[in-house]
Amino acid sequence: MELRSEGLGGDRAQMVLRLSDLYEIGMSNLGLRILYEVLNDRPDRLAERCFAADVDLQAELRRAHLPLWSIETRRPLRDFDVVGLSLGYELVFTNVLEMLDLGGVGLTRPSGRIPTPGHRRRLDRSEPGAGR
Repeated sequence: MELRSEGLGGDRAQMVLRLSDLYEIGMSNLGLRILYEVLNDRPDRLAERCFAADVDLQAELRRAHLPLWSIETRRPLRDFDVVGLSLGYELVFTNVLEMLDLGGVGLTRPSGRIPTPGHRRRLDRSEPGAGR
């Protein structure tokens, strides 16, 4: 296990960094590594990582009715406060939609509210520190 990859954030803002490519490509991405470390160095943040599932894993997740999860704690994407994404090139854009679908994250938010009960709070511009 990597240093600071323990997960379970308590009161920390919990975010998942998604690289819209396979694990084998994503783990060598220096930008993702730097961002992951910078976020986890802050006591009020917790970042985990997620990568695109290859076609065989996509089929297996759908067959078993399992969501796409983070690699650190295996929590579904829908259970994070923030889902960040990276597009290294335009050909992986369809992976973004697939990952959102597999992770149980809706493509729209009715009335500006987060549709899943897993979120502890809703950040808006009136909260201190929101929008930074």
